[in-house]
Parts: sequence; C-alpha cells; structure tokens
Amino acid sequence: QLKLEVHDIGASTYGELPDLSKTNPAHDIVFTFNGTTSGVRVPNLDWIKDDREGLVMCDATSAIFAMDMAPWHKMDVITFSWQKVLGGEGAHGMLILGPRAVARLES
Repeated sequence: QLKLEVHDIGASTYGELPDLSKTNPAHDIVFTFNGTTSGVRVPNLDWIKDDREGLVMCDATSAIFAMDMAPWHKMDVITFSWQKVLGGEGAHGMLILGPRAVARLES
C-alpha cells in the first residue's frame, strides 16, 4: 500500500476554490480543472510555479477541448476522456505525460 503524506491546502465552501497560492511547489499537486457538479473551475495556472519540484497532475475530463488550459507546460500529467466534451462513449481514458512525468517514471 502507498504510504502517502497528505498536505491539504485547506477547505473551501461548496462552489468555491481553496486558496491555490498555498500549494507547495516541493510537493506533487493533483487537481480537477473543472468541476461540473459545483460549477467551479480553475481560472488560470498562475499558481503553479515553473521551477516546481513536484509533479502537477490534472483531471481535465470536463475541460479539455472546451476551455483554455494554457500554458500546457504547467501540467506534467493530464488525464481525460472524450465522453464529456466530445460526446463520445465512456470508458476510454487518455493519459498525457510530459517530460517531467516520464523522468519520474524512469527514475
């Protein structure tokens, strides 16, 4: 089993984002770009440091092909499925790995 140390940046009210500036660039960050249930979406990626140590992993299922997700280099791992925005059938998950994610896998 994975022994992960959880670092929470804090809770927020339903329908609002937590303060993303509190993320620690030394840690891996996992986030959903657009929450369809709550209507909350990440407005931009300015809070992700270019010189980060950790990987940034994004669930982009409801955002890919529908929202401006640039700059792409801020995300090291992107997952999505074409069932939401493109109206395709479910069960087809896609995984995009950037150079930093590949380097982590190879280490």
